[in-house]
Amino acid sequence: VGLYRARTSVLGDIIDSSPAWVGPASSPYTSTFADKIGASPSFPENTGQSYAAFKTGGAQTRLNVVYTGANDGLLHGFRTGSWDVGNNFVPALNDGLEVLAYMPGAIVNTIHSTTPAIDFSSPQYGHNYYVDATPGTGDLFYQNAWHTWLVGGLGPGGSAIYALDITDPSKFIEPNAASLVIGEWSNTTLACVNVGGCAANLGNTYGVPQIRRFHNGKWGAVFGNGLGTASGAAGIFVMIVDPASGTESFYYIGTSATAPGNGIAYVTAADLDGDNIADYVYAGDAQGNVWRFDLTSSNPNAWAASATPIFTTPAGQPITTQLILGSVPASGGPPRIMVDFGT
Repeated sequence: VGLYRARTSVLGDIIDSSPAWVGPASSPYTSTFADKIGASPSFPENTGQSYAAFKTGGAQTRLNVVYTGANDGLLHGFRTGSWDVGNNFVPALNDGLEVLAYMPGAIVNTIHSTTPAIDFSSPQYGHNYYVDATPGTGDLFYQNAWHTWLVGGLGPGGSAIYALDITDPSKFIEPNAASLVIGEWSNTTLACVNVGGCAANLGNTYGVPQIRRFHNGKWGAVFGNGLGTASGAAGIFVMIVDPASGTESFYYIGTSATAPGNGIAYVTAADLDGDNIADYVYAGDAQGNVWRFDLTSSNPNAWAASATPIFTTPAGQPITTQLILGSVPASGGPPRIMVDFGT
């Protein structure tokens, strides 16, 4: 009763953002990287900090954190204990205490609205989507060291993508905010190396970004261009992280299926030869097309989508969930790749 509406929780509702748990470094990276296609121009991972040193240097015993987006406009991080050097669980901090809360700039710009039903501070507030997408997490290498990043979208909450450095949760204090936030890019600020005006191709960011190593000798992330774009395009964005400076750049790889309402939500990166380098990306679009994106070149300008879909659903049923890839051994030659999905 009074100025503010009644509340039953200090945490906003979590609908479509599944929790992402990040504990000890556990990626299957060996001490030596080698490109089995033979096109990668450099291997900075082989001369800097080894992945084994990364784990023993603190990534094995760092605080375990569960990350999830919520419709209070924040990405939340809750602590869930840790592990010691002997791989024994340490339950001392396994209490769910919040250690991180990040509000993307795109949400700061929309959470206060002139429409009472969606103005978060209004007594008439009903519900609105804000950080409603599942974040992607993973390890990557730059500036001679390994790092752990979180890259996430907003789902129906907006057309933006953000990246955080979550390597060391002990640094999650407000004075470090500027170094923890890698960046944020929206449908008005995103710029691409290979395509002009690519920001118009960024829609509501529904999928889970995937952090990968690429054949140009650099790490980064790949994600779908989203749904509800201004251009009606269907494609993927590849974020590239410079090994020396750590700065980010973007490439947009579009398909021929441009139509109102089209777009790609989820992507699946495929390493077909087991060298921990992404070879292809598979994705379905809102018009029911399945695409394969070829990232095998050492030159990002040569990365391209298949000229035509490798499959189209009979009645154009949208494919808005993630494709699952399976490798099936063949009697001779390379394995067969199974692409499984639902509409």
